[in-house]
This record gives sequence, structure tokens and C-alpha cells, in this order.
Amino acid sequence: MNWNVGSGPGKKSMTGIFGTEPQRVRVKKGKRENKIIKVGILVCAVLAGGFAGTVHAAPAVIDTGTTRMFAFNEAVVSSRNGLMGTATLSGTSIDGARVPLFETTVGYVETLSVTYYAWPELAALTFEGTDGAGLAISATVQVRRAVSSAEGEARIDKDAEVLAALGFPFRHQPPGTPRLSISWAELAGDGPEQAARMAVNELFITSRRPAPLIILTLWTAVVVVAVLLWRRQQVEQVVTAASHKYRQPTLVLTVFLCLAGAATAMAFVLGTAPAELFAVAIPADQADGLRGADAGSAGLVRQATGQGSYRSVSWSHPEESGAGAGQLWFIGIRSPQSAAVPVSAFSVYRRLSFKYPPLVVTTADGQAMLAPAPFMLAWGLHE
Repeated sequence: MNWNVGSGPGKKSMTGIFGTEPQRVRVKKGKRENKIIKVGILVCAVLAGGFAGTVHAAPAVIDTGTTRMFAFNEAVVSSRNGLMGTATLSGTSIDGARVPLFETTVGYVETLSVTYYAWPELAALTFEGTDGAGLAISATVQVRRAVSSAEGEARIDKDAEVLAALGFPFRHQPPGTPRLSISWAELAGDGPEQAARMAVNELFITSRRPAPLIILTLWTAVVVVAVLLWRRQQVEQVVTAASHKYRQPTLVLTVFLCLAGAATAMAFVLGTAPAELFAVAIPADQADGLRGADAGSAGLVRQATGQGSYRSVSWSHPEESGAGAGQLWFIGIRSPQSAAVPVSAFSVYRRLSFKYPPLVVTTADGQAMLAPAPFMLAWGLHE
């Protein structure tokens, strides 16, 4: 190491192996730049490794087979990573409108069977959900229409022609009780659409239960009497203690709220009606109605049968065990509170025309059900 002494007293210039002051600054700056470069390279390597290890969602696959118009169909959805969570299927019509058709929530499954209704304008199906890794997946397929043979195609075309020509009446809830019977000739009056209006207004009526109205009327009377007595007591009572002044109103208010809750719960329980599936046989034309009347089929009788989660109500001939093949039926579905009517209840119809495409959901055991709805209308051709 060399030590060079400057000209001034007490001034030293230290060079040696450390170099001069500017040289040392340049060395430090170079080291900092090298560190920055190394850190940048390390960050890039980590990011590259992270992107290389990212799990990408496997595409979903929809196997629809051939789709039958005016009917419920089934499709199978699968993914390489499985399916899990919420799954939905929607349909796109030829005019671009998108309609929800199926919705469910599942644990991890490899394949999912979905049930959906196909109407004539349905052009494509779109599935949306998540795979087993929790990543969003989707798929869209074009609808393939079922045509098996010339004879089958002719029958399908005839069914489609019949159902496409039928309109739907305006639905409203008239007061009163449903008719227990109706004549075949009366339904045949001015054609199927007039018969449908008659069915909606006179047959598809949920019987009004008097219990809720009676309970609410009595409750109103009790409230009025209680208010009058309370007012009289307040006018006549002389309050002598502050504690009594505040304790009594609190007790009365508590009792009042308890009674109100009990009356509301009782009215709800007694007023709740089960879901109902209405159906009535409709003459295809006026001649059909006259032939039925001449043959002695003068009346259709109301028949109600409990089906567990819903009640089946139909108007048909008492002597007939079942409807004739191809017979036209008008259908109403009322299930406002829960999914109670299964899709399997419509298996007796070879073709169905709903006023609006229904949404299908599933129960805990995987059974396909119609989603809750105030009232739905449909035409059906019996098998």
C-alpha cells in the first residue's frame, strides 16, 4: 500500500489498492447496477415459472344428441376436470333472445345430466359453470333437430303444426270455486282456444280457503277492541308511580306482538294450498265435440289425486282409464312457493307447447322439477 502525501500540511491522498475516490464511486455504482439486473432476472424467472404452472380450465363439452322440439330433452355436460358448484343451461332463440332453461348446484361430478325444454325457435344451447378446480367454464352448441324417418317426420310436422296454431288465453284469478264437471259439447263451442279460456276461468281455480279470511277478520276485531280499551284505561287511570307508568305499556306491547305473530303464522299455514297440475281434455274441433256428445260422453268430471309434493287435478270421462292417443289437452301448473311438480309428470304427453319456456331445477336427490312459478300454461298432445 502506498501513501502519497500532498503538498499541504496534514493532507494525504490515499490511493493504493483502493484507487482514488472517483474510482471507488464508480465501482459501487457498478455493483448496484449488477444487483438490480440480477433481481430483475430473478423476478422474471419467478413470473415465468408461475405462468408456466398456472392451471387452465378444461373446456366443457355438451352432448345433446338430437333435440325433439315441443318436448323435454336431456343433455350430458362433461369436463376433463369434472364439474362442481352452480351450473346453468340457457337457450338462444333464432331472434337472439336468451332464455334460462336449467339450473342446479352440485358437488364434484364427472358428468352432469341436464333437462331442458325445446321450443321451435330454439337455435343454440349455452352451458356455464365451474370445473373441479373452481375455474369458470362454458360451452355453446347448435341444436340438432331430430328427424328419424319419413313417417316420423310427417307425424312430427303434424304435431308441430297443431301446437303452433294454438294460442294462450290471458290468465287471471277469478273468485269462486272450480266447476266439478263440464260437458264435452260445451268445451267444443268455438274451438280449442275458446275452450282454453273457459278452462282458465272456470276450471283451473284454486279453491279459496275461508280460514285465513276468518282469522284475519277476528284479529282485526281484537285489535280494534284492544285499542279502545287501552284508550279508555289511559283516560281514566291516574298514574301514581313512574315504574308502573313504563312497565305496563311494555307488557301490553309484548303481548300484542306475540298475538300478532301467532295470528299471522296461523293464517299462513291454513291459507297455503299445495302445488297443482291442472289438465282438461279439449275437443280438437267442433265436429269432435259433437261426436263425443252423440256417443254419450256428455260430461267431463273433476278428479283430484294427491301426488306427494303436488296435486293432480283433471277433467276427463269417468269411464275412461286414460286419454286417447294424440288427444289434445290444455294444462295449467300452479307452484308459487317451491319446485313441486316433476318433469316426469309430463311423460304422458308426446308433445308440449308452453306459453313460455319453463325453467328446470333439481332437488337434493337430483330429480328434475319445474322451478317455482305463479302459473304456467301449456298445450299437450297425449301419447
